[in-house]
Amino acid sequence: MEKETTFLYTKDNIVLEIPSQSLKDSLGNIVTNEVKIEFKEYTSSKTDLLRSPSTIFENHIISPKKLIYLKFSHNGANLYINEKISIYFHKTNEEKRNLEVLTGVGNDAQIVWQKPSNPKINAQVNDWTISDNESQQQISGIKLEILGNGLWYSVLESESNSFEESNDFFVKTDPDINTKNSLAYFIADVSQSVIRMTWHENDGFILKLKSNLDEVSGKIIIISQFGDEIYKFGTTNAVSKNKNIQIKSDWIAYKDLKAALSAL
Repeated sequence: MEKETTFLYTKDNIVLEIPSQSLKDSLGNIVTNEVKIEFKEYTSSKTDLLRSPSTIFENHIISPKKLIYLKFSHNGANLYINEKISIYFHKTNEEKRNLEVLTGVGNDAQIVWQKPSNPKINAQVNDWTISDNESQQQISGIKLEILGNGLWYSVLESESNSFEESNDFFVKTDPDINTKNSLAYFIADVSQSVIRMTWHENDGFILKLKSNLDEVSGKIIIISQFGDEIYKFGTTNAVSKNKNIQIKSDWIAYKDLKAALSAL
């Protein structure tokens, strides 16, 4: 007899609840076996956030409570979530608050966050009971429900404050650094926010964003690669809005670069 629901448990106290009829292929056929699942949650460290889409929505800085990538595939083809799948993020004493969900759309080179058109994609904080086989388990924390063909999901607190303050950053770099060999990121001090900066030929790396704070502070890092394990790394101390910044990058060994990124 086929299980009605499959539960998957991660080492980070995350539970995926997948109904048996929830996945379809491009022809509309229900797929129940040999499904490949790719899942990662990115808010556990700033280093992980460097690998996720920038935490910016309509030029506003956002600070996700959770940011995940979830992909189901069968024989190399992506599957569509036909019946909602629930993801539980277990955390004792999670403060109850209003949450909203953003979905990421676009290709791997540029993911843009948008509000989902389907109201069934949502997130709540509560105490939950799940039934796995004949046993029951209590879970406290965030429950994210998803549908459709999205891959990226971000859960954040609903913002009631409409105050918008501009925060602009302009970074000048070494002459050998450009968009072809380098990436620059703004890493906010007090939130789960990492944003990739854009390159302008005459101005260097630029970031223009808005926030409900009158000032957003953080550090800026530049990672450059000039060959196999040939790197430069540059960073700042804390910077805040409307700053013209000069960053000098230094040659760095790969192991030291990894250590620097882990320390963010």
